[in-house]
Amino acid sequence: MPYSKHPQMRVFCFKKGDENMKQSKLRYAILKELDKGNKPTEEMFGLDFGEYMLTLNDLQNEGYIKRAYLSKVDADLSDAIVTEKGEEYLLKNSGLAKAYTVAKELKDWIKL
Repeated sequence: MPYSKHPQMRVFCFKKGDENMKQSKLRYAILKELDKGNKPTEEMFGLDFGEYMLTLNDLQNEGYIKRAYLSKVDADLSDAIVTEKGEEYLLKNSGLAKAYTVAKELKDWIKL
């Protein structure tokens, strides 16, 4: 698997076609933000509204989150919470935690 050429940063670079990894990372990021009490938006992840809504709908239908109000035109996450199953997903995929933290720091660093 290819990785960043920068020696101090072993951030893995996935091919654009690796949809399963993208979906796993997106699920993790949304769950982590909700778990921290934040209300993630599609803009936070650079998603179009349809992809964002599909992911939220899947998370709710599969029991990872609850109390999210989802319609065809809006997502209200003000009462949304991560379920026990969602917490288990975060723990099971804790390997993504470090990469997620690094990516968030890089995003902030790039903005400067």
